[in-house]
Amino acid sequence: ILEVMQHANCFVDRRGATVLLKDVNIDSEIRINAYLAVMRCPSTQVLEMISTLLNSEPVNQVGSFIYTHLTNLQETSSPFKQQVKHILQTTILKKEFKLDNLKYSRNIEKSFFSIDKNIGTQLESNLIWSQDSFLPRSASLNASVDLYGRSVNLFEIKARLEGAEKVLKKF
Repeated sequence: ILEVMQHANCFVDRRGATVLLKDVNIDSEIRINAYLAVMRCPSTQVLEMISTLLNSEPVNQVGSFIYTHLTNLQETSSPFKQQVKHILQTTILKKEFKLDNLKYSRNIEKSFFSIDKNIGTQLESNLIWSQDSFLPRSASLNASVDLYGRSVNLFEIKARLEGAEKVLKKF
């Protein structure tokens, strides 16, 4: 359901995803997917709630993902994320998280946009660990092109791996 909410329009009720995001007893992978569902249509109120949650977040996997996602939004060139970028300009992320690339969940976003030519590109990737795993649980890569006021998704690849730790521990 969270996967569907991440791609649904803004009229979909996301209160259930907010409840999951705030529950620190739920696995970090589920909480991160709930965060992505909530952030599909961020408003000032949603971003204030996320900022408050981040400042008291006890789970580093969740905190590191949200922190990297928000810092990437603060720096994005994507024309479709400028409203969120503008709201986040006044947001100060007070709490920092461990960001070791091989241990903690993270969002990576690289974008370029030429205002003169009205074209750009965006590459975004999510690497998500569960707090119960030493291997990434899921990964995604999304590439899109922004052409004359429209975003064209070139491809989106997602992979999920669970239970590989047991196999690796045997070796």
